[in-house]
Amino acid sequence: MKKYNIITKSFTIISVLLLMIGCEDFLDRPTEDNYTVDSFYKTDEQCFQAVNPIYGSPWYDFQRGFFKVGEVLSGNYYWGSSPYLTFTINSTDEDLVNM
Repeated sequence: MKKYNIITKSFTIISVLLLMIGCEDFLDRPTEDNYTVDSFYKTDEQCFQAVNPIYGSPWYDFQRGFFKVGEVLSGNYYWGSSPYLTFTINSTDEDLVNM
């Protein structure tokens, strides 16, 4: 019985050591979704270029649709004869599609 325990323990230890040695390459990988020293901004111009898209059209279209959905549908804002006031909006509405 003691011989069986010694063989089992030694097999377990050897297996764990082999697994740890085999994982070294797998654990040492470059980051793909975070900044590194090489990819971080080095000048002010690079920072400005990275931030420019947040001031462009994507946010404008979202805000326009969000304003209509949130304010006009709730009755907080009057938008003339808008389908948002009469609840006759369908999925082809331009603002909803852009949003």
